[in-house]
Amino acid sequence: FGINFKANNTLGYHWPGGGAWWLDNGMSLPVNEWSHVALVKKPTGISIYVNGKEYQDNRSLGNADFSGSTIRIGSYNAWSSRNFIGIIDEVAIYKKAMTTDQIREQMHLTKYPTSDPDLVHYYQFNNMDGIIMDRVSNKHATFYGAAARTTSTGPFGGGVSDRLLVNNGALYNFTNTQVDIDFADTGLNPNGDLIVYRIDAANPHNPAGSPQIPQLGYWVVRNYGTNDVFDELDFIDFKGLNIQPVSPYSYELYKRQSNDDGDTWGVVQDHGDEAASNHIKFSTGNQIRNFSQFTIVQGTALPVEYVTFYANLADNNKDILLNWMTTQEINNDRFEIEKSLDGIHFQTIGTVPSKFGNTTERTSYTYRDGQAGRGLIYYRLKQIDIDGSYHYTHVVSILIQQLPDDFVLAPNPVIKSQPLTIYTQYDGMYRFSIINAEGKMIFTKDLKGTRSIENLNLQPGIYVYRISFGQTIKHGKLLIAP
Repeated sequence: FGINFKANNTLGYHWPGGGAWWLDNGMSLPVNEWSHVALVKKPTGISIYVNGKEYQDNRSLGNADFSGSTIRIGSYNAWSSRNFIGIIDEVAIYKKAMTTDQIREQMHLTKYPTSDPDLVHYYQFNNMDGIIMDRVSNKHATFYGAAARTTSTGPFGGGVSDRLLVNNGALYNFTNTQVDIDFADTGLNPNGDLIVYRIDAANPHNPAGSPQIPQLGYWVVRNYGTNDVFDELDFIDFKGLNIQPVSPYSYELYKRQSNDDGDTWGVVQDHGDEAASNHIKFSTGNQIRNFSQFTIVQGTALPVEYVTFYANLADNNKDILLNWMTTQEINNDRFEIEKSLDGIHFQTIGTVPSKFGNTTERTSYTYRDGQAGRGLIYYRLKQIDIDGSYHYTHVVSILIQQLPDDFVLAPNPVIKSQPLTIYTQYDGMYRFSIINAEGKMIFTKDLKGTRSIENLNLQPGIYVYRISFGQTIKHGKLLIAP
């Protein structure tokens, strides 16, 4: 009995009294990629799993007794023409029918024989030489023919997993793996089971050669819902860390497919938005719309680290005071102050030189805009190094004098990835909705006061917004820019 591979790596199986080696079930294994395969005998028939997805062959078959049989891994009856060509990382044999949930929850994790009484044989091929140990029983093995050991780089190891049903836009806490994932309130979510694994082993190919966070460990997230692709996450927060926090931006999140291995991490997915001694959160602009493996490395810190940057109205109720504080400056030359009336197009209105150029002390700066004007004003800083390289801060805004209407949306037009702010002096609850060109309401949310909405993820185009408050309804146009 066992799993067999036919043409194009499609799967069948052998079983005493009627195995379907000839099955054409559409399940096949990709070349040069790790796959998890399981064969389960149930009262209703045989189930074959590939990466946690099940194919059922409902035929009546008896039980198999292999207690006195020879176990051949990667070979059918030792026939020279029927050998598996590839790499096998481990083999586990159980004396019970594993459920779908059990198979999925364990597929990236190595086994602990002492805590699993249903595990009867377990081969990891981890010995550098000598026999292949059965870590449960005494059916030890030896290599046959041209079979040989090689170093594994697959995405599995010791660790823990968590499974939750994700079918709403909400915050989900995966407590065992200490990962929090917040899905957007509206739009698509996975709509099914999500499993998070924390692998407590060194990442074999750390991206960019940077220090891995934590020093031992990375994560795999598998999505078994109906939506493989969903709206961008509000945030993902990796907890249970033990780090000496630096600037959140210094922490880099890398992402790759769930079965990838080797040097395949690619480029940085996102930079941290919050960091403390026990967690790192990635939120704004994370661009995570499907699931995969994740690892975190500590990259190069920004030349200037900020504590605060904010705008206040001066005592004369006309001018704007910009205040910011840094905790670190490396080769800093100056700050250029940029101003905008729409939150998109900025112009330089002034310059403030660095006080020290290089410092690790807290340093405060102030700039006064004596020609602020009226309405909603936006500001940002352009920090410029001695060598001419530069970085922007986040954008701050301030409202001067009365609003021209009960509600003002800004910026409008808004860039697809930019937060949209609803400014109001109305002190009650109101409902904000967005309607597309087909007349379908695609977003609605109850709000109070001035609020910012992030991760709308709307396609570029013209939309209608509607604001309902009290007995009044207001409409307007909202333009989403590319």
